[in-house]
Amino acid sequence: MVSEDVPLDHRVHARIIGARGKAIRKIMDEFKVDIRFPQSGAPDPNCVTVTGLPENVEEAIDHILNLEEEYVSPWWAGPSGRPLALTGTSRGWP
Repeated sequence: MVSEDVPLDHRVHARIIGARGKAIRKIMDEFKVDIRFPQSGAPDPNCVTVTGLPENVEEAIDHILNLEEEYVSPWWAGPSGRPLALTGTSRGWP
């Protein structure tokens, strides 16, 4: 068993945990790991700890980092990553 600390933007913690912890339990079951989020007021609110077998920990970390990227990316961006209003159309749609 190994434990790894992962920097994960605290703004996405609630979304990754999900309603009543349903989403995080699904991730922990899928990857067979334990994931712990920092307590309120922790010195580093972005530090998440993932514990399990080395391969499972790495796969779980990859998964939650992908979720973080998806949740933090601007919802208003088009496929190019640029804001839709700047894509050259008058209504802001691609």
